Amino acid sequence: MKEEIRTEEIVTVKSTKVYISNDGLEFDNSFDCRLHEERMFRKEVEKAYFTLRLITLTQCDLLEGGCDEIGYDFIHVRDEKDVNTINNMLELNEDEYNNHFRYDCSVVGKNICLSFNYGHKLFHEVDTLKELRTNIMNKLNKVEATITTYTF
Repeated sequence: MKEEIRTEEIVTVKSTKVYISNDGLEFDNSFDCRLHEERMFRKEVEKAYFTLRLITLTQCDLLEGGCDEIGYDFIHVRDEKDVNTINNMLELNEDEYNNHFRYDCSVVGKNICLSFNYGHKLFHEVDTLKELRTNIMNKLNKVEATITTYTF
């Protein structure tokens, strides 16, 4: 009788489900993948939104006895891309208490104002508040006059 030790190579194929985010990162479950994509989307929207703002003022800047926790973003809407960015920002920051307001392309070429609460980042459209809009325009005119005065 003869005894031998033989070595065999056994290859096993194992399938695993991988979730790939839009930026190419791989995840082992869909929840983490979706969470990552939502965070990335939020960062992109916030970055785009903050480049649109002409000026941000607090309620204290505009109204006597106003609250410094409430702010106002004044934006000049240039095109449909700006409208989409603003609407994305509104959507990201809405909750069951927001009015779910969205802009359409009729605001292109116009100035709009959004209010928000610094603690909650809840955005609201304030286009109808005449006193606030007047105060914002006065502040902007003063800022523009100051900038014009110091331009060389």
